[in-house]
Amino acid sequence: MWPFGQKRLESPGPMKLRLRDLVFDIDSATLGAGLADPYWAAKYDPKNPVSLNWSLAIECKDLEHDEEFWAPAVTYDGARPAVERWTDWAGQVIEWTRPFDKVTGKPNGSFYVFDHSDIRRGRIEFLSRRGLDFDIDWSGTCDVHWKGKYKNSVPFALRATATFTDIIVHASERDTDATVRERLSQHLKLDGLHQGPFEHSEHRYQDGVAMASCKFTPLLDS
Repeated sequence: MWPFGQKRLESPGPMKLRLRDLVFDIDSATLGAGLADPYWAAKYDPKNPVSLNWSLAIECKDLEHDEEFWAPAVTYDGARPAVERWTDWAGQVIEWTRPFDKVTGKPNGSFYVFDHSDIRRGRIEFLSRRGLDFDIDWSGTCDVHWKGKYKNSVPFALRATATFTDIIVHASERDTDATVRERLSQHLKLDGLHQGPFEHSEHRYQDGVAMASCKFTPLLDS
């Protein structure tokens, strides 16, 4: 159900995005998540709690319009749904009516054509799941910053099959396989996930502490 008091743009069909009158083929759609390093958070971002942030990313193929090649990319970062397992995304709905989250101040999605622009309002609905894939409907209005009817508050709608890829647990040299696993388990049940190797990075924080990470990927029989 479209909740914003105006006519919803008609769905363009599977793996397609409609931007007002233009229809694009979707090239890729992925769902993943990241968990911040608590060492980094305590030192450099102490005001915000460490949470598991999910990210949905849609990328379209090129389409020539108005003597330019358009290839929209639509992302939503920072989703924090009440899911116990990654398989629980089916049935989840995310809605917003302003470009920035009123609590965190972070953007509610980003629509890219020529530059990263706001999604003023939107609704993402996760439909059925098949293995690693989730069918999604996403509608809203975005800023394109082109001209005429493709400038501001441009309506869009897409239907895609998004594949769950991985969860990245960011860490530091002070962590181990066990500590990153325990940390992720505070946010999500780990059955249905495979823990990869704990990897040290060549990069360091300003105080010299080395960065690290660990990737959790879905098991195919989940």
